[in-house]
Amino acid sequence: MARVQNSGLEIMADQLEGLERGTVQRIVMAGADALTEETKRHIDAYHHVDTGAMREGVKAGQYREWMGGGAVDVYPQGDSSRGVSNAKKAFVIDRGLGHRPMTKRSRGKERNKTGDNFLTKKTAKAAEEVTVQAMEAEFDRIIAENNK
Repeated sequence: MARVQNSGLEIMADQLEGLERGTVQRIVMAGADALTEETKRHIDAYHHVDTGAMREGVKAGQYREWMGGGAVDVYPQGDSSRGVSNAKKAFVIDRGLGHRPMTKRSRGKERNKTGDNFLTKKTAKAAEEVTVQAMEAEFDRIIAENNK
């Protein structure tokens, strides 16, 4: 899957030094919410919806914090009604099954060997733009709150 990583937020980091500890988490979670909606939109746009379990399972994971930053992973979580991991389904749809040798059982069946790359660089760039915009908007709200 595509990975959205934003490290060019040094200007924000300088302005955030005087703010409280939960501020970074607010900004990261605002970006995660925007990325969640963008990922759901990509799943719908590429028609990867059968039961809707994978799309509805897209959520932000647990927030992790370290000195000077924080992060959260956004991916399909949970299992479908058939007990298949939503993250595994998204990975196979995006990347494919790979080149496995043919067996007697699999002959004649059409298999997704290459994937359709619905989380390609093009969609990752769009997701990154949406995420950065949401994080900047939250940052501006925080600065406005603290300047009152």
